[in-house]
Amino acid sequence: MSIIPLDLAAKRKYAGLTQKQLCEKIGISEFHLLRAEKGKVNMSFKTAVKCAAIFKDITFYDKESGTKFKLEILNE
Repeated sequence: MSIIPLDLAAKRKYAGLTQKQLCEKIGISEFHLLRAEKGKVNMSFKTAVKCAAIFKDITFYDKESGTKFKLEILNE
């Protein structure tokens, strides 16, 4: 699955998190996060789930199928 987060920067800013803080929570480098926020790199599904757990939901674009989908955490 080749997924790109569509609203990651907005979700991060709304949550009051810096890029560094989010990186520490989801376990990726600041460089990778910056590129993911700009739609330049794919995100692993594992990292996507971590983001959804933090923000409760997040929207992605799947490059392989050409579709958008929302990953939502219903309960923790």
